Amino acid sequence: MELEQTDGQVDSIEALERIDEYTVVDSDVHEIVAYSTEFARYVPEPYKNRVKHQLTTNDPLAKSLVGSFPFDLDPTPHELGSEVKTTTPEGIMAFMDRFNTDYVVLHGHQLEGITDVPEQDFAIALCQAYNDYLLDNFLDGNEGLKGSIRIAPQAPEKSAEEIRRLGDETDMVSVHANFSSNTLLGDPQCEPIFEAAADVGLPMDYHPSFPNPPWGQLYGVANLQTDVANIAAYNQAAMSLVSNIVFQGIPEKYPDVEHVFLEGGVAWIPWLVGRMDKNYERRKDHLPWLEQKPSEYVREYFYWGTQPLEDPAGGVNLKQLMQMIGIDSLLYTSDFPHLDFDYPTVLTIPKLTPEEERKVFGENALSVLDI
Repeated sequence: MELEQTDGQVDSIEALERIDEYTVVDSDVHEIVAYSTEFARYVPEPYKNRVKHQLTTNDPLAKSLVGSFPFDLDPTPHELGSEVKTTTPEGIMAFMDRFNTDYVVLHGHQLEGITDVPEQDFAIALCQAYNDYLLDNFLDGNEGLKGSIRIAPQAPEKSAEEIRRLGDETDMVSVHANFSSNTLLGDPQCEPIFEAAADVGLPMDYHPSFPNPPWGQLYGVANLQTDVANIAAYNQAAMSLVSNIVFQGIPEKYPDVEHVFLEGGVAWIPWLVGRMDKNYERRKDHLPWLEQKPSEYVREYFYWGTQPLEDPAGGVNLKQLMQMIGIDSLLYTSDFPHLDFDYPTVLTIPKLTPEEERKVFGENALSVLDI
């Protein structure tokens, strides 16, 4: 007996057929490093033994390296059949094949709380280990897999060194910084990061983080209690960072650096940019270093990952909203395998013209990222 397809199956099939003719770049995918002892080999001394201990001990006070995300996690989220796994390059490429994707930019998973590690040298050591692990185990020899140089913004000088160390790596297509609960990246102490990114010709990309135990509470910051509350708050951190980068004059000082915001949604962008312009016009004398309106900097230097694409009017005006933001500035992102990851269905990304869809699903990313 032939089985009837559900509406969900029909939507999924149409989503994949929709992008079959395009060059598709998924600018935010999270591979998960599940094999902790292999990762530990990449950690430089004097931190290697510390990491080995944290990854193997049964001590309940040493749950993980950066808080909520343990390296020795055995993940099974959103596995799409036995061949699609988040823990191997073969599994990620199976996901790409399933979703008709030509390139993915990998951003890891377990170091998303790196910004809250107070020991700067340890934070950078973990970033170096992750970058080298990614190059050796995922990017080398695997066509279509791209990475981003992970840094620890609380250590700007050492982050700049890491950017310059790996800036010539062909498969590293951006510099990856998490939103920090302690430091906004547009502040003057972080300028070595932008200077290094400009030197190596890479854009910055920014991704949400959140205060992680055991360090988050040390700064008096309460942790969000559920995944739902955490995800709902991502855009708040993004708004703070966007206005900070613009008002501190980073695009004016480093015009060769572009800025890509990931996993923060997009519905808030027109509201924020309008508010920035309005307040700038009323208080220009507070910002004499700006030569343009905030909206002009945003239009020229800022790009936005689509996920999680939300529509405050429930599907009525999402296409209009995307056009207000600027089709040329939107990058398709799935955020696989996180619980809220987006399929490329018209229920998520509305049907656009073929020219617009080619831009969103691939051409914009090929333009801004070093692919």
